[in-house]
Amino acid sequence: MALAEDGKQIEANALLATAKPGIPILVKGLPDRSVDYLIIQDGPQIAEYAISPICTHLGCTVEWDLEKNHFICPCHGSQYDSQGRVVRGPAKRSLPLITVVVKQNPIRLVDRKPAVDPR
Repeated sequence: MALAEDGKQIEANALLATAKPGIPILVKGLPDRSVDYLIIQDGPQIAEYAISPICTHLGCTVEWDLEKNHFICPCHGSQYDSQGRVVRGPAKRSLPLITVVVKQNPIRLVDRKPAVDPR
């Protein structure tokens, strides 16, 4: 299940009441990763995929920069848009995706790529 930074379960309805489309939401939920980012789409609604913040250049952890509206790699400066697509190298591939299951509550993260990359 998706957890907030404080470790509390994220309820979909409460999240959508305050979330803004296009601003990724930092969440925990997979045992082998510290964080991932939920994607909020117009509606608002939670996308069926989340972004893993592992830079495709050399594996550093990217962070969302609200002012620049990009994920930015602190190691070599790669930048990605709000859906994880490369906008500036040296990275050449988009950030990895993971599956998100939103039926009611809780939101669940599943450690596998979505069947179709929606980007």
